[in-house]
Amino acid sequence: MHTLLLNRQQTHQLLMDCIPFADQIRLEVACARWDHPVEQALRQHAHAVRSFLVGTSFGRTSAALLRYWHKNHSQQFRRFPNQFGAVFHPKLYYLQHSNWSILVVGSSNLTHGGLSDQARGNEERSLVVVDGTPPLSGSVLDLRIPLIPLLTQEDTMSRSVFDDLGRRLEARFRSDAKELSPDWLAQYERLLQQGTAQRRWFQARLVRLEQDPADASGLVDAGLQDPLQDWDTYLNALFQKAVAGLSDDALDQRLHILATARRVFADPKGFQKLSPQERLALAGIYRRMPGHPDVDWFLFAHVVAISPSMQALHAALTSEHVTPVLRKLQSALNAIPIQGLVSEDHFSDFTRQYASLTECKGLCLPTRLLALRRPDVFLAISKANLPSLQRLLKLTALNPHTLQDYWDHIIVPLRAIQARWLPGANRPGAESTREPMGEAPDDFDAELTDIWRARMALLDVLLWEPPQRLRP
Repeated sequence: MHTLLLNRQQTHQLLMDCIPFADQIRLEVACARWDHPVEQALRQHAHAVRSFLVGTSFGRTSAALLRYWHKNHSQQFRRFPNQFGAVFHPKLYYLQHSNWSILVVGSSNLTHGGLSDQARGNEERSLVVVDGTPPLSGSVLDLRIPLIPLLTQEDTMSRSVFDDLGRRLEARFRSDAKELSPDWLAQYERLLQQGTAQRRWFQARLVRLEQDPADASGLVDAGLQDPLQDWDTYLNALFQKAVAGLSDDALDQRLHILATARRVFADPKGFQKLSPQERLALAGIYRRMPGHPDVDWFLFAHVVAISPSMQALHAALTSEHVTPVLRKLQSALNAIPIQGLVSEDHFSDFTRQYASLTECKGLCLPTRLLALRRPDVFLAISKANLPSLQRLLKLTALNPHTLQDYWDHIIVPLRAIQARWLPGANRPGAESTREPMGEAPDDFDAELTDIWRARMALLDVLLWEPPQRLRP
């Protein structure tokens, strides 16, 4: 028995050499691609395949491959269930013949980047344990391939070790894997058609396919007692709730609304310059905005009815002209800086100016405008999220009709919670008064950066309850 350390091209050649002669084949890979030469060889010798276990995380496995193996070899082919916080990630190939055995463990998935005889591809390494004399071609042992040494070591392992490994792989295949169902495969194909660019969003949808949607609309869908305990927990709960209780693109639509608002508020007169229809949509009074036909502008809080005390403000929002009331509303919004620290003085200035232009009661309209202006600081309050918010913060005394308690009882506690998400916030000696301000950490991709910038406003996704769940 000896050991080889092979690169991507050598591993590809070894599998192509040995698959046609193997009596028993088992493999576990994180992802696999349809019509890969090794996959074609497996199809041609499917009678020898005892177990083919594949992952589907992030949509990296071809739907065509899943469809073929499920249809033609369902007993030998299974997928590993998707879950948050853990990705099925092995790359293991086990081949056995009466005269030889091979175990390949390494970094090569069954993809063109991971296994290929071409010059271009990933830099991969595979540790290969060989017993007996398999039909290896000379290229597998070619030391002229740059940078890859060949390690050969004699040892005393017996054939029984491979037999035991085969039994263990079979047991894991039967216990940990899931058979494919036509419904699951149809949903997977639908998700692939929608795109996989947002990897975490796509993974959240895959996780939902593993769960019963009937119990997926509560505040702690992810089984989390504290969905705000840290950034990763919040992020996972956010994705799970978004795909569970709402439409598939509910999070995307919210981010679109916030991006539009960010462009509007970048201009100190941006809100008053909008058309009446645009103003009313941004204020949550109209459900549709011109130029954004597929976006539901009622996401976040929205105004259910125009009360008598709101008539003057509503008239200003619907006016074709810039009225004095509209200028005052723009001035109140400008009291909140568009970047940097938002202090209690800033909020008090907004509250004072807003109170001077309307007598309307309620948190919905003002907190929605605040959340759209600074989604990293403010949360829009509505009847759909207030019950969950009160449970989350254990609020017993809150006047839901005025801004008086909003800062002290909602924003300050939530900012204290989110301060724990800052890098190093939980280290001994970290300042307890740090604010969760500033730009996203440097290692965040574009998707995470957008969510970080909207982390307070997007709590609405976690807190939102469908109307039938609202408490009287």
